Amino acid sequence: MRGLDRLLRLVDEGSFRDVDGYDTANVEECDGVYAGTAKIKGVSSCVIVQEQDYLAGTMGEKQIGRMARVARESLRKGIPLLCIYSSGGARFQEGTRTLYMVSEFIKVLARVRMKVPYFSAILGPCAGGASISASLSDLIVMRKENSSLFVYGPLVSREEFGLSVGADDMGGAMVQAKNLTASIVCESEEKCIENLKSLLLISRGKEEGLDGAPSLNEKVLEEVGVKKGVELFSLAGENVKAYLTLYKHRPLAVLIVKGKENLGYVGYRDALKIYRVLELCNRRGVAILQIIDSPGFAPLPSEEAAGLVSLTGRIADLLSRRKFKCASLIQRRCYGGLFVLLCSKGLGCDFSLAYEDSIISFAPETAYYAVVGKEGKFESKFSASAAEREGFVTLLKENSELREYLSRLVR
Repeated sequence: MRGLDRLLRLVDEGSFRDVDGYDTANVEECDGVYAGTAKIKGVSSCVIVQEQDYLAGTMGEKQIGRMARVARESLRKGIPLLCIYSSGGARFQEGTRTLYMVSEFIKVLARVRMKVPYFSAILGPCAGGASISASLSDLIVMRKENSSLFVYGPLVSREEFGLSVGADDMGGAMVQAKNLTASIVCESEEKCIENLKSLLLISRGKEEGLDGAPSLNEKVLEEVGVKKGVELFSLAGENVKAYLTLYKHRPLAVLIVKGKENLGYVGYRDALKIYRVLELCNRRGVAILQIIDSPGFAPLPSEEAAGLVSLTGRIADLLSRRKFKCASLIQRRCYGGLFVLLCSKGLGCDFSLAYEDSIISFAPETAYYAVVGKEGKFESKFSASAAEREGFVTLLKENSELREYLSRLVR
């Protein structure tokens, strides 16, 4: 699909207005990028779509200037920015000024992401300055086949290091999904564009954004009317599910922290998914509900070697400065540092909820054997009822009671 076709599929018919008043049919006049304002399902937005068939989608001085003007327009009007990237990066033949222009564009995008929603789709190669620009997005949608996201790419890798590697292996959608750079991976371009629209609509509280979204498959959520959501980072972090949904026409993030991999422990990639979602909520001011049934962070050498402790520190730092409302619900168990970070009113929660028969613990019993021996008299597990008496949690007797807390969360 050509860039112009992608643009027309993204925006409402007849609504696109080029930032410079150019004719979209004249790709040379546009310098290979369609940049302007449009309506998307009735939502005013700024839009950038690169044309890969024009000079390999490379970013020259004129193209970057047009893109930067549109990004500034999104700031001025306070409306979302949507980009479809398909670019070989900076245009070498224009010299170092192009590199400077790329840095100026990135500076504008850094301001955009702090003020308005910024979503991107990768529908071809995305390299160099274009890849850095895309990486600043709130969320990235990638086509499963024939899309790639990397700084230099396989040609440079082969010439500099003698490595024979393909674009998919270097930075394809599956690679970027597993490292939590790509938020959503789709089979087709059409599906990518539909997901881009869904993210936009949800960010603006439009129920239409949940059309076709999968079920969250959580009884407690179904009973309060939260049945569907767009799943994020589905290909990484097996013990954490992350969704973007709506409650009373307000965006709501949902983290479901439980699973069967490694006995349900939260490993490095699980924790990274948690961090990515919390970071998005903090930047956008989106409320979050966390449903937890886990023994805590994984006591495995591989997870520590990956940097699990450092990552928990980053989560703690983010939560200590959070700008979003948060509620947690302990379904069955929550141990140690996971309770401290995600369920404690002292750090991560406005509302810390639990079922009466759920258990809060410092760690598995084996940890106590190691510290005080099997003859130790210390109690390692505490009921949620005991924690409620201390004022640390609120017991949820019926699922329907969650409605009140969700209402207060998104208010």
